[in-house]
Amino acid sequence: MRWAWLDEEAGLVRSRAFARDDGIPEDEATGSAALILTAQLDREIEIRQGKGSILYARPMGNGYAEVGGRVIEDQDAQPA
Repeated sequence: MRWAWLDEEAGLVRSRAFARDDGIPEDEATGSAALILTAQLDREIEIRQGKGSILYARPMGNGYAEVGGRVIEDQDAQPA
């Protein structure tokens, strides 16, 4: 996963994740990566990913985090 702050003060992140070796050109909402990033940053973040996915994540302490959000279906995506 690659990420950058859109607005660090607001906790807004833009990220992209690719799994081409697995036949997935881009993962539109990578929850597992969001969990890791949130735990590392140790703060609540909102992640804009893919063409329209939004993930909300917050740390829970002791290296744990939780994530939720919404994902839009990519009509152009091909099944793996």
